Amino acid sequence: MGERSTWRELECVRRVLKTFKNVTENKQIRINSDNKNVEHILKVGLRHNVGAAVEANKVSKDHILYDLTGKISSFLLDSRSNNTIKTYFSSFNRWSTFIKEHGFNNLPAAPIHVALYITNLIDKNCSPNVINSAIYSLKWVHELNGFAEPTDNSFVKSLQESAKRHKSISKLIYKNKKISYTAAGENILKILKLIAPTLNLGLHSLRVGGATAAASSEVNERCIKRHGRWKSDSRKDGYIADTLE
Repeated sequence: MGERSTWRELECVRRVLKTFKNVTENKQIRINSDNKNVEHILKVGLRHNVGAAVEANKVSKDHILYDLTGKISSFLLDSRSNNTIKTYFSSFNRWSTFIKEHGFNNLPAAPIHVALYITNLIDKNCSPNVINSAIYSLKWVHELNGFAEPTDNSFVKSLQESAKRHKSISKLIYKNKKISYTAAGENILKILKLIAPTLNLGLHSLRVGGATAAASSEVNERCIKRHGRWKSDSRKDGYIADTLE
């Protein structure tokens, strides 16, 4: 009675399936459980994969050590908090749906398939958090099942970094809401530096350029001061570059 609830429920599932093997063989079985860990273990075939790994190392089913196989699955899930597990499996399920719709395996996953999936998420303007969750969930599920990590790939790593840059550049374009002067300036500078990376640009470059252009166009000085947030004429004049025109 001292066994963990996850192990006991998994053991119950195993015994029922074993008892009714002749009836359930080659059929889809639906198992209802209020234990989320049991649900997650069964969904990714963790118990089966752990058992296969144990048997591959010459520990037969009638060996006393084989009784510990079920507990491995339960303890492996304890490596993350319940909220993290929930997030990871939700992300993994989205990956599974995507890749199965295109006729490929979800587990183990091919690195190039993961790269295509991440590219699809970036193309849909998903946030870096969504993309990171997709990558970390794939990494974790593969680790749990003893498979090689498909995320340990140069394409996937570069795409993860690309997602951060893509989102920061797209923020100004796609978000229909007011942003601060600083945020607007930073986004404009990022785009300008993609075009001319060697230029020495800063936020003051924008203020100087804006104030100079306004003065050259004979914009009211009070208006220039208000938009530039300068209280005195001397501060305003310090940002207006002299011109010969």
